[in-house]
Amino acid sequence: MSSSHSKTKNPPSLTQIVIDELPDLFYCNLSDEAASHIAEFLSNLAFIFEGTRFAQIHRYHRSMIPDPPPPDPGQLDLFTDLPPV
Repeated sequence: MSSSHSKTKNPPSLTQIVIDELPDLFYCNLSDEAASHIAEFLSNLAFIFEGTRFAQIHRYHRSMIPDPPPPDPGQLDLFTDLPPV
């Protein structure tokens, strides 16, 4: 029964394959120079990606914030001087 179940299981996604292999990349033997170059490359990659995709990343994170509940007319507004978020 388990063999038929494994045949119907979806193959892992490319992302999952990469994630599964990450520990091997982080814990393999590297020289100090190689580790430094890889760290610099990854930092630059992240900066460039975030710089070119900032609006999309920001829009996505803003969409994850739930809308505030409607104001309760029975509740006093004590903080009217605060700027909008």
